[in-house]
Amino acid sequence: MADDPQLTFSLGPGTGSGELQTVGVGDLRKMRTVLSDPVQYALPLGTQSVEMHPLVGQKLSLRFTGNIHCVVCGKLTKKSFAQGFCYPCFRDAPEASPCIIRPELCEAHLGRGRDTQLGPLTQ
Repeated sequence: MADDPQLTFSLGPGTGSGELQTVGVGDLRKMRTVLSDPVQYALPLGTQSVEMHPLVGQKLSLRFTGNIHCVVCGKLTKKSFAQGFCYPCFRDAPEASPCIIRPELCEAHLGRGRDTQLGPLTQ
């Protein structure tokens, strides 16, 4: 993964000084859920996961650092496509194929689609 984090996640009041305490720094991913009573939420942030349930009612802050990393290759990019891909991965990665993004357009049953080994489109 790239060196520069994308997001700083802080909560407060942390140390009693009224300042926010940083609890995570890294690339933000979609929040994970576990169906239980109560439902459990975790925010993947870099290499860690921040449990959200204990933070309900606290002041939270998210700070975007301006860095965007591809969710597939980790490359620093100026722009992301379709939920976090760099353009080459958006174009070529199986995770961005029509079968995943729009299942109704899938042509796998016709023998067409992206190779499962991160290959290009096959005809």
